[in-house]
Amino acid sequence: MIGQIWNQPLSIEESTLSNIDVYPNPTKNRLFLKGITESTNFAMYSVEGREVFSTSISNNGFIDLNLAKGMYLMKLSSNGKSITKKVIIN
Repeated sequence: MIGQIWNQPLSIEESTLSNIDVYPNPTKNRLFLKGITESTNFAMYSVEGREVFSTSISNNGFIDLNLAKGMYLMKLSSNGKSITKKVIIN
């Protein structure tokens, strides 16, 4: 093993989901999504963990939400990877 070159990555591959912009936050009822390049599952959860809205999106655009005022958790999932962000509805 001495003198052998180790050619392994030292970090995990960055997910394309981390490059997605979600705005405005806080919002009234419409969220804009920028940076989506592949089919992505979109879900909103109450702070209690209940799913209150879900859909599938495949490109940049917007999602109209008809939710009560409060804080929610938005989950984006694609290719076995996911990211969660806080969203405030006012």
